[in-house]
Amino acid sequence: MNNSTFKYNTSKANWHTFKETLHTLMTNHNILEVNISSLTPDQLDKFVHSLTNTINSACLNSFALKTGLRKPQASWWSENLEHLKKQCINLHHKIHTHSKNKQTPPADLINKYHEIKFRYTQTIRKTSTEHFKQFCESQGAEDVWSITNKLLKYNNIQPSTLKVNNKFTSNEEETSQALLTHFYPDVPDTDVKHTNMRNNSSLLPDTEDDPAFTSPEIISAFNFICHNKAPGNDHLTSDICQVFTRNYPELTTNLMNHCLQIAHFPTPWKEAVVKIIPKPNKQDYTNLNSFRPIGQIPVFGKVLEKLFTKRFTYNAHKLKLLNRSQFGFTEQTTER
Repeated sequence: MNNSTFKYNTSKANWHTFKETLHTLMTNHNILEVNISSLTPDQLDKFVHSLTNTINSACLNSFALKTGLRKPQASWWSENLEHLKKQCINLHHKIHTHSKNKQTPPADLINKYHEIKFRYTQTIRKTSTEHFKQFCESQGAEDVWSITNKLLKYNNIQPSTLKVNNKFTSNEEETSQALLTHFYPDVPDTDVKHTNMRNNSSLLPDTEDDPAFTSPEIISAFNFICHNKAPGNDHLTSDICQVFTRNYPELTTNLMNHCLQIAHFPTPWKEAVVKIIPKPNKQDYTNLNSFRPIGQIPVFGKVLEKLFTKRFTYNAHKLKLLNRSQFGFTEQTTER
């Protein structure tokens, strides 16, 4: 079962088709007519949901879907081999067409097919043998197990059964519940300090409002996110979001600024897909501590979060609130 959040194959995308389809859908759904600055938090959530569905509809009409299966590619495969392979396939199709029409294929066509196929077979044998010799010669005493360790590192270990209170889970539902309880326990918050912090957070400081986000600032934040990063439950990778933002910079800027103005983070952008990842080099994978969770949120949510945190860190630097010894997760600093 493919449970990846990757849905669209954008490696060979026709972005012109996507833009045209998107604009048609945006117009038909009256997305461009919405006065974003007048939306309440609930209305903003509904608008984000509608916008996400519209972009997904454009994606479905423009991109091929990912199958979840990757074709194995030999590291020694070359453009010459790919060219010979295509020649063999093309000649084979021509011969098959003659046979299908109850015609005898020309002798020169058959001879050319056998010639290309022989060259193709010989080139594969020669290239693979040379690559294997180079591989054997490059293996020293220290890295003789490097390939084996690399293969073992990415072994996909599924937590099918787990040990909880000296008992093993018996089905997927029990395993899922055990992981949920372990990583996200439902613990009542009775800490007075936390209660005071939440109460104080609703008190607005008597300071000037931060300047509004600019379109270049927002586009820069989108560019910061790698295309290969897994998207959230909306399946929109950063390249799709970047194209959308460049085509509708005013809409995106107004949307982000309205979130800042009404102090609201859209609910659809906070919903995460949780993946359970096995920790490397663990002896017992029936132990809950042998796994860790990661949350995948929509790219739009990542960008809004980044815009917020950049303002926080700027003000913290300006007011000298950060510890000078803080180097981790701090831009333009090096950990010591």
